[in-house]
Amino acid sequence: MVPWVYNNATVEVSVRQSLDALPGIVACLEGPQVAGASSGTPASPPVISFEADGATELFTEFNRYFMDRDWGDGYPLLPPTHERWTPCATASPTRTRCCTRCRRGTGRSRRGRSPSLRHGGRHRAGDGRRRGRPPGLNDPQQQVRLRTVLMSTSAHAPFVLVNGPVTRDLGINGGRACIGPGAQNQVNLRIGRAVTLALKNLGAWYPGVLDMDTIGSVRKNVVVVSENVDESPWTPFHVDAGHGADENTVTLFVTLGETDVGFQGHLDAHQLARSISAFDSVQGGYFSGLFGGEKAKESPSGRLLLVAPPHAQALADGGIGKEEFRDLLFSYGHQPLSRVIEQWRKLHLDGKTFPEWDWAFELSAEEQEGRTLPVVRGRDQYVLAVCGSTRGKDMFMPTALPPVTAQLRADWIHRSS
Repeated sequence: MVPWVYNNATVEVSVRQSLDALPGIVACLEGPQVAGASSGTPASPPVISFEADGATELFTEFNRYFMDRDWGDGYPLLPPTHERWTPCATASPTRTRCCTRCRRGTGRSRRGRSPSLRHGGRHRAGDGRRRGRPPGLNDPQQQVRLRTVLMSTSAHAPFVLVNGPVTRDLGINGGRACIGPGAQNQVNLRIGRAVTLALKNLGAWYPGVLDMDTIGSVRKNVVVVSENVDESPWTPFHVDAGHGADENTVTLFVTLGETDVGFQGHLDAHQLARSISAFDSVQGGYFSGLFGGEKAKESPSGRLLLVAPPHAQALADGGIGKEEFRDLLFSYGHQPLSRVIEQWRKLHLDGKTFPEWDWAFELSAEEQEGRTLPVVRGRDQYVLAVCGSTRGKDMFMPTALPPVTAQLRADWIHRSS
């Protein structure tokens, strides 16, 4: 609705753009809700029909229509067939009918019901389907945080961790090269793509609408992985979260970036912990709460550390379990005060930081260099999962929200034949 982010706008610009946007806001609140109107894209009719002289042309026409409305993710879309879509149709009373037909009979004719996700349809994702949402997201405060990070101008992105026997049943990869392209990640990618499309078409996560990102990230092609419990010396993530080992769970993280933790060997388990911690940084730390409302003082920012099995085993062999490792990460994860506050100097000059942090800006440069502070608020904000294989290469991911874990019911899971 407005062109400038308020936090970086002057008072004059903030007032002017608010007054300019007011008529449009009132019109949206008082007028009928038209699908596509808020995003500036054309609305969809109840029936969408496509005809072409050949299968290639038909496929192209179908994709052009959807891409013009930003209903896809940039990759080719496959028209739904009647056989695939019918079991899902009963879950959505409101949907758009999509028909595709070759005029000359060349190629296979496809007719089916396509979920108009703007109209409340639900999407079936290849090898996996999940309906509902984790109960933690029913918390109003968590909903506000989730909406905030999805609308951020920074590159926030969901990250999904799956645990339990379902990972084997569906073939979700948590071993070698579990993040990225390849045949080993067919199921990971399909489920991740479904999440991305649902966020776009159910949640209006369109650039310039609710996705206000500046540069973006490939992580917005939502990453889905399982935990490599077969090569882990520790209890699985979902067991630590209070679930049984044979229960199926899904955990949602919101990540801010990723750091490859790569080094050549270690001396002992404690030196290994220090080496891994050396890759931690102030990015996404709780000092992002130096300004904002009162809730900002309780920053939920944390760290997801994906630990490769060789490093997890070396730590365990040295007597370091998950709990001890969190303690060490928090103890070692300090940065000079000068680095912590550097990014907030302009906001402090503008009087937008909390007064209780004034002392940090008033210290001399030498004093700021000599003092250190932790990069997250507490040791429990380090979350660990074992992923990958073969080599001791880990990954740090700053997180914007506490993880939310929910058990998967049997009727939430479907595998296509």
